[in-house]
Amino acid sequence: MIAITGTPGTGKSTAARLLAKRTGWRYVDLNHEIVRNRLYSGYDRKRRSYITDMRRVTIFVRKLVHGERPVIIEGHLSHNLPKEMVNEVFVLRCRTGALRKRLERKRWPKAKVDENVEAEMIGLIAWEARKKHARVVELDTTKMSPLTLAVKMEKVLKGRAGTHTAP
Repeated sequence: MIAITGTPGTGKSTAARLLAKRTGWRYVDLNHEIVRNRLYSGYDRKRRSYITDMRRVTIFVRKLVHGERPVIIEGHLSHNLPKEMVNEVFVLRCRTGALRKRLERKRWPKAKVDENVEAEMIGLIAWEARKKHARVVELDTTKMSPLTLAVKMEKVLKGRAGTHTAP
């Protein structure tokens, strides 16, 4: 299983879907599954987001992918899955000015945009991923098309062919 993570707005969803299509791997939108299966403990009105229960998410993902072909788990929390479940983590990064524009186009509240831009500025998700996982690849998506990004991730995975072990 690989995780594709990063600050919201870095291009995770589009690139992950393209990678899944190119490789034939199963694609799982973690954020969608969290909401659909109520894997949260509440809702933060200020941030307009669910408060995820990662223990329940981990149990759910284990059951969901048990014995399956390779799987791509995409979402800004996917790097929080246990290290024994994830073989590789791709952290998508973006320059903060471009990220701010992307999030503003989504009409996010200013406070939420600021919070995510700050998280990207300090490299929060990359730091969290490196703290937990051995194989972490950071990719700058600022000027990269989703297809180019998917091809880059595919090349990294092929370069590691034979080194991945089943979770």
